[in-house]
Amino acid sequence: MSIECFDFKSHASGALQGFANFRLAKMGIELFGCGVFMKNGKRWVSLPSREFNDKDTGEKKYISIMRFMDKAHGDAFSNGALVAFDSWCEKNAPKEEKPSEFIPFVQDADQVPF
Repeated sequence: MSIECFDFKSHASGALQGFANFRLAKMGIELFGCGVFMKNGKRWVSLPSREFNDKDTGEKKYISIMRFMDKAHGDAFSNGALVAFDSWCEKNAPKEEKPSEFIPFVQDADQVPF
């Protein structure tokens, strides 16, 4: 399964690290808002979900809007999506700025009155 990550929005909240968009070119599918999670040294990507309030408790919960019928396929997607996500992060990490050459405000120390 060839997967490409083409965007990520950071949104750290508990295990959630943010939301990524993935392209599965061979299938002609783009998935928007996949959750990228990390907890206890484990990482995974979930398919998009939507938020709802539990009618009994009023608690905020999430429900999947799509799923893999075979767990092995879901695991393969998550693993492939993590590889694509890591690649996207490497390509889009903030570039370190090199310090500019120091240019003193005063060119000649004799110009300083003290």
